Amino acid sequence: MADIVDVWTSILLPARSRLDQQAAEHFAHYNSPMTAMAKAHTWRSNARGEFALRAPEGFRLENERAEMGKVVIVDESDEMPYQLKSITALQLEIDNAGRQGRLFSPSESSRLVLYRFDKANNLHLSAAPARIVGRRGSRRRVELLEPPRKWGSWPVAGSTEPTDDRFEQPTDTYDDMFGVDEMTLSDDL
Repeated sequence: MADIVDVWTSILLPARSRLDQQAAEHFAHYNSPMTAMAKAHTWRSNARGEFALRAPEGFRLENERAEMGKVVIVDESDEMPYQLKSITALQLEIDNAGRQGRLFSPSESSRLVLYRFDKANNLHLSAAPARIVGRRGSRRRVELLEPPRKWGSWPVAGSTEPTDDRFEQPTDTYDDMFGVDEMTLSDDL
């Protein structure tokens, strides 16, 4: 059976390669680039589709809030949910938590799979355990239980061109968020 890192990379990398093709087709047809929002949602939709195609044994895809772009894979061996989250989106939610009274809404006990793409079109993945610490109406407030631990970096195969600035995420997020250098994070989950 595959481990959780293999499951995520087996869906996210082909989903990104397909997105690059779709963005090129969009530009060729409309003579205008795909918006960052369209890219983000198309990539997440592609990831859900890649999971359905591969159906890795021992894992399942949650359907809750799929229409909103939520991607959660559950490891059936321990029922641990792993929710996909952009490092940039997480930073924005942390910055806005004081005003909004919440961060993000993973399952009751979960791990966040944090991703970013760099200008060379490499996928960087890390994970961090998270837990619910309170509720405000229908929104749940969550905290990271420890700094993210780096899973690794992978080039996106078949990329037609480097990532444009609108889909690339900053590289200094770990230091800004957690006071640690990304390269010093443990490679263990």
